[in-house]
Amino acid sequence: MIIILLIAIALWLTLIAAPMRLTRWRMSRLLEDYHSVHPMQSTWDDAERLIARWGRWGRYKGDCNSTDCQYFIRIDDPYINLIGKLPEPTQERVFSSSLWQVIWRKLERLGYRSSALMVLFQVQDGKIVRTYTMMHMDVIDAGPPEHWSYRLGVSAQVYPRLASITMNGRSEPSRLMGNDQQLALHPDYKVGRPSGCEGCEFGYITYTPTLPHHEAVLLTNFNLNCLTRFRACTTIGDLLPVGAGWHLYDDGSSNLYLPSSGHPLPCRTEPRALARDATTALEVEVLDRLPDFQAEPYEESNRQELVRARILRSWKNPIHDLPGSTIQLTPFSGEKASPPYWPAVAAEHLLVGHRALVFLREDAPTIYSLDPNKSGVVAYQLGPCGVVDDTSENLSTVQVGLSQDISYRHRLDDIEWW
Repeated sequence: MIIILLIAIALWLTLIAAPMRLTRWRMSRLLEDYHSVHPMQSTWDDAERLIARWGRWGRYKGDCNSTDCQYFIRIDDPYINLIGKLPEPTQERVFSSSLWQVIWRKLERLGYRSSALMVLFQVQDGKIVRTYTMMHMDVIDAGPPEHWSYRLGVSAQVYPRLASITMNGRSEPSRLMGNDQQLALHPDYKVGRPSGCEGCEFGYITYTPTLPHHEAVLLTNFNLNCLTRFRACTTIGDLLPVGAGWHLYDDGSSNLYLPSSGHPLPCRTEPRALARDATTALEVEVLDRLPDFQAEPYEESNRQELVRARILRSWKNPIHDLPGSTIQLTPFSGEKASPPYWPAVAAEHLLVGHRALVFLREDAPTIYSLDPNKSGVVAYQLGPCGVVDDTSENLSTVQVGLSQDISYRHRLDDIEWW
């Protein structure tokens, strides 16, 4: 009996404990190297050192040089890594076989953690300008009462704007999620979750290159003990400790947002972030208040404010209407709360005779028409935090934000994260 027990322990140490500790050690080294990268500061020399160190686990598409390079590194657990070296048809047969499912579930229950850590960095003109990392692992049994099985993961990407743009016909960046109200608390990162993710729990983080480095480390400091502890990690907060208060998949109050006071909150996002993320930023003088109008055909009670304003200056991405011309603007009309996640947002107004800085998400006006056979109101629509007072202090911070909205020549290639 003792001999059988010793053999079982030896097999467990060899087949489960040792591979998991090796995987954790490799991932910890890769994560340390990822944290050593400072987007927009680290150079091609830093990239070359990473490529030399991780070449066994790395790859790239096309050319990789100091002018342009996207380099991808992936560390899998040893068994998945071995199966991944087989031809794709063989891999599919292995993963779909009932025997494999039984063996894999037994290994997971004994402490084996199917997992992967991925890192991507993009070089442009001698600098590492952006990075992307993701860690995921399989949860075989989430515990009572449901005993669900699902994939648990967190990704984090660097992007200069926390608003998406269209690039090559597709949204860039592709995993930018999270309500803009988060920016009132942390103007340099947003967190969200996918809407149609069945059999998974994922958190998507996007942060700017100007986020203080220690905060970027916290947002990507994955808990690698999840690989070796006997009790499985089952939540985003387990995998990424800083995310314990986000509550992306339950009804708890999220610390990503300002607490709700019961009354709609005015915009509290700093103008720097508003200018950085806007498609267009204009300085205007409000000339007239025009009659309110109905924007939606089935919402008669929801009428939009409308003003006529003169463009004094275009600070970012000039629109078709030139400075000196007049345009119509409709400010944000407010937003209801979505408890327990985010509070209600107050409506914004443009006052006649005042100068304002306005931030547009679209560089073309919206046509509001209840009857397709009749002409309707044509106005530039402002979103939340679309208006701030035209003061020297606000203008100064706006100019800082404009300098932070850098551009990339290429979108990130689609990565086979799975």
